[in-house]
Amino acid sequence: MAKNTFKPPVEPAVEEKPAERKEDVVEQAEPKKKKKAKKENSPKGNSGNILRGILDGSILTKKFVIQSIPMILLLVFLGIIFIANRYTIETTSLKINSLKKDLEQLRNLHIQMKNKYEQVSSITEIEKSLDSTGVKQSKERPQKIVIKEIK
Repeated sequence: MAKNTFKPPVEPAVEEKPAERKEDVVEQAEPKKKKKAKKENSPKGNSGNILRGILDGSILTKKFVIQSIPMILLLVFLGIIFIANRYTIETTSLKINSLKKDLEQLRNLHIQMKNKYEQVSSITEIEKSLDSTGVKQSKERPQKIVIKEIK
């Protein structure tokens, strides 16, 4: 493999310009100083320019903002999806909690009803309830009834 070596850039040939007058040179140098003066003052006025651009809407016409519109729309869309998802999760969580409370209440009611049924269906309770009607439990064993065929 070949070694990478740094080659200095080749300087283009410089054409000599005709001699300029000192006045032209001075006039050209002064506007550059004014631009530098504006740059020095620009950090203080820059925030005011940005705020002014936002308020009057001129910032929306800048190339950077126009190129960023798809990304901004994507972020807004994702934000809406995030908020909707969070809302759905919260409502589902509230429903789950209320259903858990209802389930616990129904479970307790089922246990109470089961206990009542077991108490009422016991033989002694049935005998007590039928005493007033005169029906009593038989003391004899049940017998099988056989029917003979008649010819």
